[in-house]
Amino acid sequence: MRPVHLDPAGLRLAPYRGGSAVLGPALDAAFPGSSPPHPLHITLLTPAEAKTHPAPTPSLEHIYVLNTVTRGQVTFAVVVWVHGNAARTSLGLEEKEFHVTLSAADAHDIPKGISQLPLDIDEIAELGLDGLDHVFLAAPSWHTSIAERMVIDYPANFKGYVRLAAVSSPKLACMALARAAALNPDLRLRIVKELRRRNTETSYGPTLGKDLATHSAALLPHLSYPWPVLGTGFWPHPADPDTRPLFQDHTLPDGFSFLYPRVCTSSAPQSIVDVHALEALGATHVLTLTAESWLPAEWFDNSGSETAYIENVHVPIPHRQVPTLSEMDAIFANVNKGGTWLVHGADTNDGRAGTVLACLVAMFGEDGQAEETPKLDALVALRLLREARPHSVLSEKQERFMAEWIAHCWSLHRLPEPTTQLEATGDTSPRVLVLIGRHGAGKSWFAKALAKRCPGSVMIVGEDHGESRSSRIREFSSYAGNGLANFVVLDRCNLTVAERAPWLVVCNKAVAVWFDYEEELCQQRVEERIDDSRTRFVRELDGQQEAESEVEPPTLDEFSGVLRIASFATTREALERLAPVPAIDFPPMSQLDLKHIDSDPSLRADPRGALVVEEKLQGVKLRISLDVHGRLCVQQEGSSQSEHVEERIAQYDRALRRVLDRDERFPQRFTLFGVLTGDAGLFFATDLYDREALGGPGFVSRDVIERLLCGEIPAAPVIKRCAAPTKGEILEMSGGRNATGNGRREGVVVRWEERGYCFKRIAIVKR
Repeated sequence: MRPVHLDPAGLRLAPYRGGSAVLGPALDAAFPGSSPPHPLHITLLTPAEAKTHPAPTPSLEHIYVLNTVTRGQVTFAVVVWVHGNAARTSLGLEEKEFHVTLSAADAHDIPKGISQLPLDIDEIAELGLDGLDHVFLAAPSWHTSIAERMVIDYPANFKGYVRLAAVSSPKLACMALARAAALNPDLRLRIVKELRRRNTETSYGPTLGKDLATHSAALLPHLSYPWPVLGTGFWPHPADPDTRPLFQDHTLPDGFSFLYPRVCTSSAPQSIVDVHALEALGATHVLTLTAESWLPAEWFDNSGSETAYIENVHVPIPHRQVPTLSEMDAIFANVNKGGTWLVHGADTNDGRAGTVLACLVAMFGEDGQAEETPKLDALVALRLLREARPHSVLSEKQERFMAEWIAHCWSLHRLPEPTTQLEATGDTSPRVLVLIGRHGAGKSWFAKALAKRCPGSVMIVGEDHGESRSSRIREFSSYAGNGLANFVVLDRCNLTVAERAPWLVVCNKAVAVWFDYEEELCQQRVEERIDDSRTRFVRELDGQQEAESEVEPPTLDEFSGVLRIASFATTREALERLAPVPAIDFPPMSQLDLKHIDSDPSLRADPRGALVVEEKLQGVKLRISLDVHGRLCVQQEGSSQSEHVEERIAQYDRALRRVLDRDERFPQRFTLFGVLTGDAGLFFATDLYDREALGGPGFVSRDVIERLLCGEIPAAPVIKRCAAPTKGEILEMSGGRNATGNGRREGVVVRWEERGYCFKRIAIVKR
């Protein structure tokens, strides 16, 4: 027989022959043609047990009949009833091998449990997710096979991953737990504790050695996702410098390992494929420390599938040398801001990366939470680092620098960033902007941020280093007078009236954008800049000259209007005032009736790209983005927001920010669309819009979505990737079980994609 789930509506728990048993028409229907001389029943309590124990009332929701067995004259069907045994153990009774006797003969001294059946995983899988889960609980010898099948058949449900973690090696267990936490945020606190307990047993992250990579070709793709942010602590498990771990189907750079959940290290990436793999692991920054070599810029220019949404920061340190104190200050300040950083030096270890990592360990300590002063002294930090990364610091000079920098950190005095309101006077509508402020005030940051908000329509005239001022003034005059750009921005210090005068003569009306900060705070900002040639220029040439200049505030005698900026928040407010960004509409999607797919031409192969078929999800459609100040904005399609939606999305706050908050100058750059499913309240991402992709604003491809989601938020389950699906394939895909295991699919979504973009989508539904 085939395994069957007994309908609880056709079952009852009743007294039977002095004991207690399950009877009913659902049990009779499971064995058509069977005619034993007694009613079919599943004994819960024997007569002897019923005399000494009260009758329990376990749930009849999940009773499964697996198959029949014949032993001599006795034929019986093996039954899985987890709730029944839970009721027995609550009474102090032993667990029972539940069964249905089908023959006239019976024997009470033979085993009748699940151990009498051979494992047929395909047949058991027909019971669905809940059936697999109950069989897992009832059959210890089948644990691994059942847990793997739960993950493979229902990759969007956390249950299989929790079961797999309970029966796997430490590494696979951690990978399974991390995936469960991504699929069910309610589990995160518990899983954080469990992963921290295992941090000396295995390496952090979803990387595998070659021995484990061959474990299961069908299973590993479901585990090879970046771990969601599960704590911040140091991960002391030692890395093997002679191995190249695997992630998904890619071999990572030599010596790759995580020190903290958001700080990892390796040798230099060797290709754009390496960079893509690092990005898919969750890396947002690659810190290059070599003076003699650098990574190609085209790997990092955000142009879709051929490049990465990841930033390369270059701090050139000579071979076997150390950074300057200011460079190490800047490195720490930037790493501490956020993101996941890969730190690499030369392919042959010479201690540069190790020196930087040792300094970071001193600041982050064992819990991974930096404070204003070091948490560890040099010896303790170095010992901790070398436990995880032997031979990290190679020379006495590097050790001395580490101790010197830690002492330097104790003496630092950091000024807090001010909090003020934007002040606007006069007419601020003219589109010629004259920026005024010291080096470090944020003028160039503002100009570049404005250009991102108005692509192709902002002309920036900068400092006249190496060029005659007259040629720069002519350039500025040309831009200001031709009216071709939305904004013309003069990005210079412009500290005094005399400095500003020759520029203002050549334009009709201008707005002063005055960055009003104290000189000491500007200098602090300059020192924290990293990978910036202009910063080095300021340090070496202009520092003293600028310190001697007094700022003469702009007035309405010079300008038609003045915007006074005295905090980072007001910088963003000014950007929004000058160039507001409209919300992105929900992605358009035509719907096709499943009955008409053979006659509809829209499903034909498109020579521009490949097709991705996803499960069509049912639930509340959401649009999620950041506002100019970095606050989450969640909009429900077609109706007012409900408290339930806000509560569920709040659980994904950190994960959503990791996806959306990738462009410091343009918080509104990305908009994520998704569905909050009704059954389990899970959020699945369906689309991501990038306002600043190199090929133009648009919805990115499925591969790019997965890389940017970093495993913290599940994407709509992919069913197939192909050139053009046949009618039979679509019918089969539309009718399968959904990925969460809670019913059948409602349809599919077909996406057409090319070079990192999705240029068309159609939903195929049952009407």
